[in-house]
Amino acid sequence: MENRKAFLLKRSGAWLVTIIIIIAFSLFAVNMSLGARMNNVSDLFYEGVNGNKAIADLLKERCDASLVLIKASERISAVSEGAQTLDSARAELLAMLREKASPSALYDANTRLDDAFSDLYSGLTAHSLTAGETADIKAAQKRMANAADAINSAGYNEVAGDFDDDFFTNFLMKICLAKRPEPFK
Repeated sequence: MENRKAFLLKRSGAWLVTIIIIIAFSLFAVNMSLGARMNNVSDLFYEGVNGNKAIADLLKERCDASLVLIKASERISAVSEGAQTLDSARAELLAMLREKASPSALYDANTRLDDAFSDLYSGLTAHSLTAGETADIKAAQKRMANAADAINSAGYNEVAGDFDDDFFTNFLMKICLAKRPEPFK
């Protein structure tokens, strides 16, 4: 104990403690700065990038389009299972959007919605529908496809991926144990 006190009272001990404190505060400041930058990127998922519509809003549009197929399937009992699957996928995605789930979890839920939509669409087109129902489900399919295209060109994945391109940022993230923003994939 006496040796430690003696070491800390020496000039070299004081310099060592000062250097350790400076490094610790520097790492803390870098972590805070990176955290703020990553939060800004995560917010873009819900706010949009460079004037593009937010992915979260586009996912809601896809949920709205899927509702058209669910309503069209009400009178055709042969597709009721597909309608239930689509309704469950839709409800799951909307719940995850309300909870602000991670982009990768939302991507998986969107994939399930897309698969259920395609299955129900195929099932509905195999049955005789009224001209109005046919027009409605084709319009819903177009809305789904347009929203998917808009998601692919929204720019969020590019912004989230910018963290991977910068060597210095990657280095600091590893030192500070910071997590990079999740892409929507």
